[in-house]
Amino acid sequence: MTITMLKKTSCIALMIFILLFAAGCASGETSSTDSAGPPSETITTLFEKAAGTLRDYTAEEPLYVLYRDFNGKAFEMIDGVIDFSNLHKTIDNCSYLKTLLKYQQAVDKYSEIFTGEALDSFLSKYFYDIDGDLYVNCAGGMSGFDIENITITYINQNDGEYFYQVTYDHVIPYEDANFELQYEVYPSECHFTVRNIDGNYRISSIDYLSNFFTDYPYASK
Repeated sequence: MTITMLKKTSCIALMIFILLFAAGCASGETSSTDSAGPPSETITTLFEKAAGTLRDYTAEEPLYVLYRDFNGKAFEMIDGVIDFSNLHKTIDNCSYLKTLLKYQQAVDKYSEIFTGEALDSFLSKYFYDIDGDLYVNCAGGMSGFDIENITITYINQNDGEYFYQVTYDHVIPYEDANFELQYEVYPSECHFTVRNIDGNYRISSIDYLSNFFTDYPYASK
């Protein structure tokens, strides 16, 4: 009898343990970091970096942004000015200037922000690989603008990819008829996705400034 009771008690204890373990696992699925997306601070910083990079390359001449991003080491300089006598190439009706960098250096640099489709799209808009050397698009920029009031909303995740919606204001400065500086504010939104690449979050797709890109020849490649 004693042995039987012990067996019954052990079975009951085992059943309780299994139920508690299952409940704990179910609870963990809804409260874990992954189910709610990566930390919000991480995503905000990542989006701001991506948006800033895309905005800089759109609003400025890409070669000057590249010069800044690589701390002035991307081009031959003459008296502090980029040497435009370096080799040019015309590709798809766009002019490209040869840099001192290898194409892989641009890949490595911007892989700190983008991956997959987003990285490929970004690189193809502004750079060209010729025998491993990096050429940068020489197209002009547009009027400068800024972004404010960023609000990022986590939507869901699917197959390791996290989906987000962002609302923000584009702030564009201009001079009025009296040559006084004014600002126009344009509420807008975009979507982006994020993947974890070797322990680091990277933007895998993003449609920020997609309408702006259609106005530039180097965006249509």
